Amino acid sequence: MTSYRVMPDTLSKDVVTCLRALLEDAQAGKLHGIIFAGMYKGKKLITNTAGEATKSPVFARGMVAVLDDEVRRLMGK
Repeated sequence: MTSYRVMPDTLSKDVVTCLRALLEDAQAGKLHGIIFAGMYKGKKLITNTAGEATKSPVFARGMVAVLDDEVRRLMGK
């Protein structure tokens, strides 16, 4: 069985810089799936999955739970 671990976040907090880094990883074959929520002006949002995150919805839900934990920690700062 493959074991998974949360990698340290070294991505920029700047949206464009972060997305470029993720794009580079995807183009290099390192990033196999993504699940995301995006915030737009006017309090609009978008959510979606791509790649392996779409093919493995149970794992994707686990990714969301880890993200929820990270956001909860941000709220406590």
